[in-house]
Amino acid sequence: MMILASMALGFALFADDEHKASNPPAHEEKQVSSHEPQKVEFTNHSAKSISNVHLDNHPNIDAQMSEKILQTNMGQLRELLNGEFSNFAQVFFAPEIGIKEEVPKIYLSIKQLANSNPQKPNINLEYHFDNENGRIIRQRIWRLGVDTNEFAIRAKQFELNPLDKNDVKYIENCDILFTKRGFGFSGRLQSECKHPIGGGNFAKLSERYEIDNKTFEVTDLAIDENGKKIFGNIDNFPSIYKKSHSYSCWASFGSKIVNDIKLADQGGEAKIDISGKKFRIRLSEIEWPYGENRPSLTLYLFTNNDNYAQFYTWTEIDAPRIALAYNEYQASCTRQ
Repeated sequence: MMILASMALGFALFADDEHKASNPPAHEEKQVSSHEPQKVEFTNHSAKSISNVHLDNHPNIDAQMSEKILQTNMGQLRELLNGEFSNFAQVFFAPEIGIKEEVPKIYLSIKQLANSNPQKPNINLEYHFDNENGRIIRQRIWRLGVDTNEFAIRAKQFELNPLDKNDVKYIENCDILFTKRGFGFSGRLQSECKHPIGGGNFAKLSERYEIDNKTFEVTDLAIDENGKKIFGNIDNFPSIYKKSHSYSCWASFGSKIVNDIKLADQGGEAKIDISGKKFRIRLSEIEWPYGENRPSLTLYLFTNNDNYAQFYTWTEIDAPRIALAYNEYQASCTRQ
C-alpha cells in the first residue's frame, strides 16, 4: 500500500511538472536577497560634479541620419510656431489665483517670412501690446537650422528695431536649442546670453520655451548690471500664449443684422453699432486653472461700457459653432 501511494504521488508530481513545462508562468517572481541599493559607478565624472551634468537626447547615430531626423523635426516645429497667440486666458484668471499686480495682455504673431530658405527658414515673432493692432513691444527673427552635434534645432536670434525695419542685429551667444518632447518641443538658451538694452549696456537674459499644438510658453528674465529687472517674470512663472482660431460671426438687434465679423477665440472682441444701438461681443476659450469646471468655448454679450457681460453662453471648447440670444440681441460664430 505504501509503495502504491508513493507511486501515485510520483505520477502526480510528474504530471504537474509536465503541465508547468507546457504552460510556463507569464511572470515569475524572484526573491530579492537584499534590499540594499546597488552602487553605480560613473566613469569620467566625480560624485561632486555629476549634479551639474546637463542631460539631453543625444542618440548614438551618424550625422547623416541625424540630419534626416532633425529636418523632419524642424518642419514640425515650424508648423507649431505658425499662428496667432494671446495670453488673454492668463490675464483673465490672474485675479482669480491671487496675482495682485497687473498682467499685461500680449498678442503674439508668429509667421514664416515669405522669402525664407526651406532648409533655414526665417520665423518672424511680433509681440504686440493688447491685440494685433497694438504697438509692437518686441520683434525678433528666428533663423532655424539643424545642429547634429547637439541633436537639436538651433534658432539664431535677430533683434529688429520696431522703428527701423532695416535695423536687424544678430544677438550673439543667445541661440536657442529646441529638442523634441512628446508632441511638442522644449527650448533653452545654449549659453549665457547678454541682451542689448541700448546705450552700449547689456542685460543678462534667461529664456526657456515649451511649445505644442495649443500653447507657446516662454519663461524669460532680463536683469541689467545693477540687478534691475528689464522684462520677464521674476517668479519664473511662464507667460502662456494660447494659439487662437478664427471664427466668422454675425450679430443682430431686432430685424437688422451685421455680417462678416471676424473674431479669434482668445478674447477676440467686436464693437457692434446697429442704427445707434451699440454693444460688444467677445469669444473666448476658457480653461479654468483649478477646480472641476470643464474647458469651454464662451460667447459674451456686453451692452454697457464695462466688462460685465449681460449674457453669455458656452459649449465644448472645440465646438465648430456657438450662438446666443438675449431679448432682441442675437449673435452666432462659426469656426473657419
